[in-house]
Amino acid sequence: MIVILGVLGEFVAEFTKFLNGKTAKKKFEKLSVLVLIFGLAIELLAHSTTSHISGIITAQLNEEAGKARKAAGDATERAEELRKKNIELETKLQPRRITTKQKEAFANYLKDFPKSPVKVFVGIKDSETKTYASQIRALLDEAGYGTGKNDDVVDIGANFIYDSPIGDLAKDLPVFFCFFGPQGESIEWPGLKITWQTNGDTVWTYLPNDARAVPAIMNSAFLQIGINAGCGARTNWPFISKPGDWMIFIPQKF
Repeated sequence: MIVILGVLGEFVAEFTKFLNGKTAKKKFEKLSVLVLIFGLAIELLAHSTTSHISGIITAQLNEEAGKARKAAGDATERAEELRKKNIELETKLQPRRITTKQKEAFANYLKDFPKSPVKVFVGIKDSETKTYASQIRALLDEAGYGTGKNDDVVDIGANFIYDSPIGDLAKDLPVFFCFFGPQGESIEWPGLKITWQTNGDTVWTYLPNDARAVPAIMNSAFLQIGINAGCGARTNWPFISKPGDWMIFIPQKF
């Protein structure tokens, strides 16, 4: 507005007869120039101030936008992590089952290995454990490791609970190799060397053509179909099996 007044003053002084006399025109012209200069100075200052404020606002908006993007990214990451945990939980809650593909792969892997009867037993159980034990029994039978008896899965009720020590992950495994020996004596299985390591792993040393090495062969077969088996030894329960024998235990799902 001040700039406009200055320009109008210049126009009046130069191109109109509103003012009489050269002295009056010069004074008015100088005054108009001063008003114009003052107006331009104010506009420049205002523009500079506006630019500075605009820069501050833009920086704040960019910062807020960056925070919003980070928050959105964090929310997406948390949602993805939650989704994975839900899938993992759903998988854990799914009942254990043997698929047709696993059954065929298991039998195919064992077709050229020596055969011997393999016993299966359960302790504390529910319907899921009983069904899975029956499927493991059928898996072994069809691969040539049946017992030829009608008892199928040996049920010993609540007499067997596997207590997992610190560092031993066998508790969370679906299949458990259990070896038996005399009470209070060292347990040895001729033709088969087994080492239980402190980290929960099991090392098997055996000859593939020796029927006494069937547990180790069986362990390899289970791994082929994605089943990681635990392994341990017990020196009691003579009513279950004789010393030097072994069985497959199906624990309740944890």
